[in-house]
Parts: sequence; structure tokens; C-alpha cells
Amino acid sequence: MNRHEALLWTKPSWLRREFVLTRGLEEIARLDFDGWGSSSATIRAAAGQWRVTRDGFWRSRVSMQGGGLALSARVSWTGKYDLETPFDGALRWSCLSIWKQHYGWSRPDGAPVIVYRPATAFSRRMHAVDMLDAAPLAEPRILLIVLGGYFLQRTYEDMAATSAALSA
Repeated sequence: MNRHEALLWTKPSWLRREFVLTRGLEEIARLDFDGWGSSSATIRAAAGQWRVTRDGFWRSRVSMQGGGLALSARVSWTGKYDLETPFDGALRWSCLSIWKQHYGWSRPDGAPVIVYRPATAFSRRMHAVDMLDAAPLAEPRILLIVLGGYFLQRTYEDMAATSAALSA
């Protein structure tokens, strides 16, 4: 098993809004939401701690700050998140395949860099994370993967809210 196959994005608890990035048995990073109704979260990794917040409603903006790093992304009407400046070779987070439920980061030319795919057919609690380039799994790449995990969870929550609103 190589380093690309071994990365997993999992939700270890049914009750808590927390997610863990692992490689084998090693925990690389953790994302903890502040509460059930909150869009704010904290990223914890060996290199430090970062804060993720979402501001606005119609034209929302997601910001990640900490450790001397500040990233911002704007969400579009189609559910894509565009970073205001490229980071670690990636610019856009979006759905890559609606039928396969693949999401991920793409370069400015549209080529996928990181792909999140369901690890099992019937659960959204575990995703395999595939890095499609030769970049090392260093701090910038880890932050990009965890920020993508944040976007993945927000997308699932937005889809559930839309379904509930349409069925009411």
C-alpha cells in the first residue's frame, strides 16, 4: 500500500461533528466543529492549530487562519469553493463526479489534485483521499486536505437541508 491509498478521512463518532485524517493507524490531523448548528471549526495537527469560519449567507466566504497562514475561499451558486489565491497547487474545490460522489481539489487548469471518494458504498463516514500528484504530505498539503474535508461536510449538510426543505 502506498501513501496515496493509505489516507482516510473518517468520522469516528456518530454523535460528534469531528473528523480525522489518518494514514494507517497514525492520526495526521483532526477537524472539530464547534457544535451541531455551527459552521466554525478547529483544525489540529502536529504543526499547530487553525481556525475555520464561514461568514455570510448568499455569498458566503470561508476563512482559515492560524500559524501565520490565512486562506479565504468564496462559494459559488453551484457549490464550488474558489480560493482567493492558489495554495499548494490547488485553486478550486468542487464535485468531480456526481454519480461516483467524488469531490476534490483542482489546479487552475482544471486537473484534479486531491480526490475524496467514498471508501464504502453505503456510508459517508469514511472517504479515501487520493493525491494525484507527487507532492509530499507536508503541512500545506495536510491543511488543504482537511479544509477539503470541511467543504465536504458542509456540502453534505447543505444537500440534506435542501432535501428537507423540498420535501416539506
